[in-house]
Amino acid sequence: MIIIHSVPDHKKSVPVMLAKIKMYGLDKSSFTLPHAQHEKENEKINEILWSLPGKVLHIDPADILCKSGTCMLGEDEKLYYYDNSHLTEKGAKLLLPALIKSLP
Repeated sequence: MIIIHSVPDHKKSVPVMLAKIKMYGLDKSSFTLPHAQHEKENEKINEILWSLPGKVLHIDPADILCKSGTCMLGEDEKLYYYDNSHLTEKGAKLLLPALIKSLP
């Protein structure tokens, strides 16, 4: 069994946040989600998922989407999210290598 854990939830629409950053020249760091916050918000469900018996492979999108302690919104004008928690094709493709690696 392969379990894909929860994608980091940014609470607000990522495209809207990035538009505001560009329009008003705001600091992008004030709109980012700390990896530690994502982990804390998902602590209970992750305990349950990690405790499942049998041969279970885990893919945690946060391991891929959260670098240097911050969950990324996108890169070079390419968004990873359609909204606050659903990945675009670009975001989903980031998870593909981990998924392929976990296949038998």
